[in-house]
Order: sequence, then structure tokens, then C-alpha cells
Amino acid sequence: MEKYFIHTRKRAGNDIEHLGDIAPVDLAPLKDCLYRRKSVRKYQNKAVEPEIIDKIINFVKQVKCLHPSIKFAVEVIDKKDYKAPFTWLPQQAIAFFSTVRTGYLENAGFIMQQIELYIQSLGLGACYLGIGKPDLHIRDHALKQGDMEYVIMLAFGYPQGEQFRQEKDFNRKPMVKISDAYDEKLFPARFAPSSINSQPWYFTHVGANVHMFCVWHGVLKVLSLTDLNHIDCGIALANLYISNPTRFTFTKKKPAPERENYVYIGTIKF
Repeated sequence: MEKYFIHTRKRAGNDIEHLGDIAPVDLAPLKDCLYRRKSVRKYQNKAVEPEIIDKIINFVKQVKCLHPSIKFAVEVIDKKDYKAPFTWLPQQAIAFFSTVRTGYLENAGFIMQQIELYIQSLGLGACYLGIGKPDLHIRDHALKQGDMEYVIMLAFGYPQGEQFRQEKDFNRKPMVKISDAYDEKLFPARFAPSSINSQPWYFTHVGANVHMFCVWHGVLKVLSLTDLNHIDCGIALANLYISNPTRFTFTKKKPAPERENYVYIGTIKF
């Protein structure tokens, strides 16, 4: 059973991957889960079988990246090897590690959301852990493998009770609160999970370009929330990609577009 995967693919020049090519895996099951998923916080006391762990790691090897030159790794870890201040933690979690470079947080969210939806498509529940960390020996291993730091964890396991919810049960901002124009192509972003349900993204339209911004909390706000919100934006971008994989593209414009009290994330085209 594989429990660890490290991504070291390099790309010359601009390291933004243009996600307009044919999707390498069948994303239909992920798209189906996108509109029904929920953060599961009640699990059976049962570990996920090794053959399913193998499926998850094989899927990770095929995920799309926003920044493919950023080195990252994922590791499936047991409950004894991670800590978080919750009583409902399942038997396993996926820890994500990355080199620290511009865009690494959005890249982490983009990759982890693909993994999260794949896990849900296998009949498992999952929940992001913005608070908590793998044990020190796990983090040290990532550092030794290539100067990678811990970013985020995803707890997963067999749900106790309902795995999915109905679309009407999502508590999300209306389109007018996240975009300067009504745009049905942005609907999947509304279903993205985010830290404390903050939904920190905002979209502006300039011709065919859709600029994505993340709310700026200011210098007095805790750094951890700012980091989590950038991961949140990557999660929302993954939803947009999964819902339109053959037409979705993502780039970084220079000079960067500006919006008061927001930070520019990138530009999307469909």
C-alpha cells in the first residue's frame, strides 16, 4: 500500500499551468459530488482499507496543478500521527506539504479539493482541518524530502450518518456578493467549502477575462486566517475547473488587476 507521493515535475518558463487541455481522469463523479458534498464530522470507528488508499494515491498522481513547478507531497497518516482539537476525528487523514513559493497556498487548495471530491466519490466522508498538524516526525520527513512545509490536512473515513446534503442546504453568499456580474459559470465556486464559511473570493469581469480576488484582512488580522483564505480560493478554483475542465484556463496578469481591500489571485477564462 502506497501512503506517500511526492510531485517534482518541472516546467520551463512561466510556471502557471494552462488548464485548457483534456482532463486526464474522469471528472464526472467529482462534479456530481461538488453539488452535494458536505464537511463530515461524524465517522465510524473503522480504518479505510489499503486498496482504497492505493486508489487515492493513484488519483493524486493524476491531479491538475495551478503551479506544476511547485514541489508538493501528500501523505496518508493514521490518527495517532496527527493532532487537532476535535473529538470526532476519523482514523486517517491526508497531509499536504509544499515548497513555499508564490501561489503555493492556492495550489494546495486546488489540488486538495480534487482529492476531497474524489474521496467523496468513493463513498467516504471528508473534512478539511485548518486547525491541527501532523506530528513532528511526519513534518520532518517532508523537510528532508525537499524543504517542504506542512500546509493543510484533510480528515477522511467512513461516515456515520448522511454523507451528502441537498443543494438547498448550502449556506452560501448570493452571486451579487461574490461577483460584479451574474455569471452561471461561477456557480460552482459558490459550493466550495471555506474556513469558517468565509467565502473570501470575489470575481470581476473584463471582456472574456474573469479576475479572481481574495479579501484582504489587513495587517492586524491573524496570518493563519489569511493563509487559509488563499487555500480557500484554490478550492473554489478547483470547483470551477472540475465543472468545465476542457475550457477553463488560469493565468496571472502583469500588471496585476486591483480591487480595494482585496488581493489579486489570478485570471480565469472559460
